Amino acid sequence: TCLAGSTCETVAIVRNGQTANYGYVPNEKMSNTFMATAIDLGDATSPYGDIHPRYKQQVAARLTSAGQNVIYGESELYMQGPIADKAMISNGKLMIN
Repeated sequence: TCLAGSTCETVAIVRNGQTANYGYVPNEKMSNTFMATAIDLGDATSPYGDIHPRYKQQVAARLTSAGQNVIYGESELYMQGPIADKAMISNGKLMIN
């Protein structure tokens, strides 16, 4: 759950903007663009803050899978998601499905 006005809400807005407001890449406007979600890889002890993990191997693996899927057609490799299906505010909380 992400509270209205919180950091996670701000991250979601920025993330959507980075996709030309499609919510995913590649898309019609950004056909050969890949994005690796790293927010789940938080690094609480990083001197740079939790949002920028120091360990980039997992990010690189995610980008590699995306490139292999789209460019080389290796469709068995997971490269999308999670993609929000619905968002609503309930009792002052932003709920995203």
